[in-house]
Formats: sequence, C-alpha cells, structure tokens
Amino acid sequence: MSPDNHILRWIMYDRILYPTDGSEGAECALKHARTIGEQFGGTVHILFVVDAGFKSPMQMRKDEHGRWTTGMVRRQRDDPAQTGMTKDDVDIGDVLEREGTELTTDIVAELEKNGIDAVATVDRGDPANVIERYAEEHEIDVIVMGTHGRSGLERRLIGSVTEHIIRHSQTPVLSVRLEQEAEA
Repeated sequence: MSPDNHILRWIMYDRILYPTDGSEGAECALKHARTIGEQFGGTVHILFVVDAGFKSPMQMRKDEHGRWTTGMVRRQRDDPAQTGMTKDDVDIGDVLEREGTELTTDIVAELEKNGIDAVATVDRGDPANVIERYAEEHEIDVIVMGTHGRSGLERRLIGSVTEHIIRHSQTPVLSVRLEQEAEA
C-alpha cells in the first residue's frame, strides 16, 4: 500500500459543510463538496447564513403587480404624500431567508438526485460565527467554501468570511478559488 493510500484509509469525510451565499465563488466550491460527498459517501450539509449584522433602511415589498420592489422605511404611514415603504413592509432579512431556503432546497434536490445525502439549514447571525458553531455542533469533518463572495472595498472593510474560517476553525477547510481567477 502506498503512503497516500495509507493516509486516505484513515481520513473520512462523513460530514461535509458547504456554506453558501449563492455567489459564483460558492458555486465553484459546490463542485468540490459534491465530489467529496460522492467519494466518501458522506452527507453534505448546506448552510446559508443571513448576515444579522447587515443593517439597512431598505425594505422590500411586492408591488401591485406582485413584483418585489425596494424602498426606504417611512415612519409616518398616515401621510398620503409619502409613497415610500413603511415599517410594516417586508424586512430584507426575511426576503434573504426565503431566498436562502429556496437556494439550499434546490441544492439538496440536485445532490440527492445524484445519490448524495444532503441536508439544508438557513440561519441568521454573523456568517463566520454561525459557520464555526455549525461545524462544531454537527461534528463536521471538512468545510468546503469559495474564496469570493464579497469583493473590493466591501471585502476590505468587512473582511473575508472564508479567511476568518481558515484562520480560526478547528475543522479542516478546503477553500476553492473562482475558476477564471485560477486560470489567470
């Protein structure tokens, strides 16, 4: 038995955590999470985190045609001159939570269609903290995540969730670069 085979015999990836924000970078990481799930017969845990630290006066609501629109929160609803949003309209966090549920449900269906066990979770909080806590609570064997979600100034000001996980997680992390970035 070669040394590589000997090592692989002892490494098992039964529980794979795939945190996603629906970005292109996260989609690249899904390919790797899927492959690990197939190769090791593990369960892929799909996690979508609504960033509770995201504060915005923007709200979302459906207009009279059923389309989602955004606007500023208004304090006085009884003023007919105000055409903006009211505090009673849908919070953007609620919309993101629904989108996260739809996204993770679709990913579970795709993986299960290919014979891979998968579970989905949508949570709220600081993404890095939620990912770390989830990995610990579910005894995750490996975290597979993309290197890009946010970019540019936003990443510099807020920081990279992937970078935080790599530096602080007790669980091994596979970080996946965007395909076009890797080719450059």
